[in-house]
Amino acid sequence: MNKTSYKEVNKNIFFRCSYHGRYNQTERAILVINDNEKASGSYHWVNRPWQSFDFDIAMNKAFQNTKNLSPYYKRLIKKWLKNGGKREEKRVNKELGMIGVIAKMGDIFCDTQKSKNDWKARMLKAGLSNQGLVMPNNWDSLSEEEKENRLDKVINNL
Repeated sequence: MNKTSYKEVNKNIFFRCSYHGRYNQTERAILVINDNEKASGSYHWVNRPWQSFDFDIAMNKAFQNTKNLSPYYKRLIKKWLKNGGKREEKRVNKELGMIGVIAKMGDIFCDTQKSKNDWKARMLKAGLSNQGLVMPNNWDSLSEEEKENRLDKVINNL
C-alpha cells in the first residue's frame, strides 16, 4: 500500500510523502516548490522510530538535500518543520478532547449507571482503539461505581 499524502507548507511549497516497502518500513518525502521537485529524502526503519509527526525524518532529509534554496525558502521551510511537532500535538489533543466530550455525553443520554458506563466504554474503545486502549481482563467483574471512577479518570485525562 503506497499511499501518498501531501504536507503543505504554503500554496507553492509542499512535501509529497509516501510509505514503501513490504511492511511500509520506508518513508519517502519529496520537496516540491512551485511545481518543481527540488529534492527527496527517505528513511528506512526496522523498529518504528519516535518522530514528532509522520514523515518528520524523511522531510528533514529532503530539506537538507535541497541545493540552491533562497534564504527566504530556507527560513520558511525550516520553521515549518520545526513547528510540525507542535501542530501535530495540537491536532491530537483536539481529537482526544473530542473523544472525551463524546464519551461524557453518556451522562446525558443514559439513565442508569450501567448504561452510562457502557456508553463511555464503547465510545472510548471506538475512539482510542488505534492508540492501544485495552480494557482490563476483570472489567466485567468490577462494580459499576469502580467502572465509573476509572472511566471518568480516563475521560478527564483526555
